[in-house]
Amino acid sequence: TEDPLVAPCKCDGTLRYVHNTCQQAWLCARRGPVDFTCELCRSNLACRLTHGARLEISSTFLASAAVWAAQGLMAYQMVRLAGLLLAADWRQAGRVGGRHPAPMLPAPAVVASCEDAANAVRIYLVFALVIIAVASQALSSVRRPLTLLGEAALTRLCIIQIGGCVLLLLH
Repeated sequence: TEDPLVAPCKCDGTLRYVHNTCQQAWLCARRGPVDFTCELCRSNLACRLTHGARLEISSTFLASAAVWAAQGLMAYQMVRLAGLLLAADWRQAGRVGGRHPAPMLPAPAVVASCEDAANAVRIYLVFALVIIAVASQALSSVRRPLTLLGEAALTRLCIIQIGGCVLLLLH
């Protein structure tokens, strides 16, 4: 048959066999982290993943990896820019003498580094957005939503980055 009965764990009796699609639906509906162990006997589940489940797992992983990589690279660029701006300020403060210092423009190297960082961030964003769009489209074909791994931590990282960018702009 197309939906065979399977024995996914070490449970016995009336709990031993379940339809594969029922097991997949149960795994998808479970709250909390994805855990492929039986709640009763604590053995690993032997499951045959459906096409939709495989697509959901791979899409979630790829989209999460792309977003986390882009966020990490953007955080690196932000820290790098902050370091360049601070170094330029320290050099400028060391050169300025007298009572009325004249304002100095940032060095061309700092401006070029800022432009390079902005271009790199654009590339990271486009890369992440393309992967997210492909993953979302693939999951919509099996009527499943796209979720990201570590969404709460990702939200905190984004808030910190936004605050850092605001501080750099106010500099």
